[in-house]
Amino acid sequence: LPLGWKASGVRPKSVGNFVSESIGGRNALSLELNEGQPGLLVQTTSPVGTLRAGRTYELRVNYLAAKNRKTSVKLVAATGNAEIDKLQLLPTDGQWRQTALRFLAASDQPFHVHVLHDGKTEDGKTAIGSVEVLDVSR
Repeated sequence: LPLGWKASGVRPKSVGNFVSESIGGRNALSLELNEGQPGLLVQTTSPVGTLRAGRTYELRVNYLAAKNRKTSVKLVAATGNAEIDKLQLLPTDGQWRQTALRFLAASDQPFHVHVLHDGKTEDGKTAIGSVEVLDVSR
C-alpha cells in the first residue's frame, strides 16, 4: 500500500487484496474481496487535512468499479472517528469516472479518509485513482 495508508478486514473472515497497481495507465489503489463476509477497509494512518467551520468543501474521487455498488469513501473525524460525510461510489462498467460531493463543515477538525469496500466476491475490484478534499468556498 502507499505510505500513509493501512488496510484491514472489518468483519470476521473477510479476506481480500489491497494492491497499489497501474490500471488503464493510471496508478490506483485496488480493493477486492477474495473470500468471507464483505468488508474491506483502507484508511489513512494520520489526518490528511483540517476542515474549517462554515467553509464549503468538495470531496472528489476518481475511481473504477466493475459491478460493485457497495464501496464508499468517507471523511472521518481524527478524534472520535465520527463520520463527517460519505460518498457512495456507483458502478462504472470498468471505466474511470470522477464523482464529487459538496458539504459544509460544521466545526474545525482534522480528518482521515476511509475507503470501505462492502462488495461480494462476484462484484469484482474497485480501484481508487485519487481522493481530494478541496475548499470551494466563495
